[in-house]
Amino acid sequence: MPPEFEGTTFTTRSARNRGVPEKRLRAKDLRAPYRGVRTAASSLPVPGDPDSETQLADLVHQAVAYATRAGDDEVFSHATAARLWGISLPWWLEVRPGLDVAVYEPAHPPQVEGIFGHRIARDVGFELVHGVRVTPPVETWIQLASLLGVHDLVVAGDALVRRKRPLSTTAELTEAAVNARRRPGVRRLRAAALVVRPGTDSPMESRLRMLIVQAGLPEPLVGHTVFDDGGNWVGTPDLAYPEHRVALEYEGDIHRIDQLTFRSDIERRERFYDARWRIIRVVKDHLDRPAPLLARIRSALSSSR
Repeated sequence: MPPEFEGTTFTTRSARNRGVPEKRLRAKDLRAPYRGVRTAASSLPVPGDPDSETQLADLVHQAVAYATRAGDDEVFSHATAARLWGISLPWWLEVRPGLDVAVYEPAHPPQVEGIFGHRIARDVGFELVHGVRVTPPVETWIQLASLLGVHDLVVAGDALVRRKRPLSTTAELTEAAVNARRRPGVRRLRAAALVVRPGTDSPMESRLRMLIVQAGLPEPLVGHTVFDDGGNWVGTPDLAYPEHRVALEYEGDIHRIDQLTFRSDIERRERFYDARWRIIRVVKDHLDRPAPLLARIRSALSSSR
């Protein structure tokens, strides 16, 4: 095997051009993720690992493998593009096998095992993410409307306008939804655009906000910074009702298992308590069985009047 192919992903055509025999391309230390592609078996991610970073590494590995054989008119799109951009998706799309690959009109979508083929307008363009060509963030969100319902589109939209390293703005998403005539799922897209809010930190915060509104409660603010009566900074809760001095904080596993986060949470709660704010802590089980949580929120809002 030529040195430039060791431990990498390459096409069988390039290997044959360097004089690699067919028998070597069928050796056990190589894998064939796609027809005409070989990759070192030792570089493959561990299958079935639920860790999000490992899942992303697996996805990038698959995308790079396919990109070695992709044509100039092929780009990753839809759910695959969303995952590469870091856009939040429902679990069933996160674990769905296969890659979404789009071609520019009038080319025909690829018909390759493990590939979901699509066709997109030639003016869409692409950007490089993890070293592969991917449809732009806003276009990717429009494409997701063919796969997702309104709530999941809101979560994806919130991810695009998130607090840290946002990929778009609410104005851009609204404009895109208005202009997405005759695109699949355009009605769901336009409904979602009205509910997207900037400044979120996690998909669970978005789902909590929608759960509250769907229950008929007032919509809490995202990204509201709290100061005490002396003007001292207290914190920025996930969701807040400033007029009621009620804050909601979603706590994932890191709040429980990471000691630094755990200590910070204690100090944070003390600051809110001293500022006469009530914090309602929320975990995943509350979203799965929301009735007691919603009752607590209603009670907190009523008692603060």
